[in-house]
Amino acid sequence: MTSFGRSKSLKTADTMYAKLTAVITAAVGVVVMMFTLFNSVLRDLMPDVEGAAQTVNFVSFGTVIVLLALTLLIRKRLSKIGQYVWALVAITFLAVAVITYFSFGDLVRKHVYLYPPATGAPGLEQRPLVSGPYHERGREKAANMDVATAVSKFGGPAVVNGHQLLWTAESRSDVVGKFVRYYAAIAFLMATALFVAAIAVWRTLRDRVDNAKRPGG
Repeated sequence: MTSFGRSKSLKTADTMYAKLTAVITAAVGVVVMMFTLFNSVLRDLMPDVEGAAQTVNFVSFGTVIVLLALTLLIRKRLSKIGQYVWALVAITFLAVAVITYFSFGDLVRKHVYLYPPATGAPGLEQRPLVSGPYHERGREKAANMDVATAVSKFGGPAVVNGHQLLWTAESRSDVVGKFVRYYAAIAFLMATALFVAAIAVWRTLRDRVDNAKRPGG
């Protein structure tokens, strides 16, 4: 191989490496941005539940892999039909994310309470905590009381959860698991929708620029 050939090969390799680095950086950036955004948006809704941090970290890593795989599918020139297909894919991910978010909101309204209750401890900072569905005895004990008031009356969250006074530990763990899965699913779907749309738009605009540079383009 001549020196010119070696130089051309090195230049090509450097270009491919630069493109790969840019794609990986973009994928990581989208994931970090989305999880940071959702952490701020859902901070008041999402209680501090066990296992949430580990699950979110795992989903973050998995999302990066999915986004890189999608990049391979959209790396080629997009036809008009291809543009519409990928736009539909992005919209589908977004629609599923919105539906999941509303379902998540229903779960929050049903199983998150602010403690201590405002009526019992005015001026104290309230924290969002997770409740389980009442068992039969718990339903009788908490009759005519909201969840926060009932928990306060029977000794506080640690006592109520530890002695299973209002709900069982298993039923509460099921609710916590739902919270973690919903949170991870929303962030994954939103990140994927954003990345698919961004890559498709970038690929389309790049094709237009390349066509414009060609003679007679």
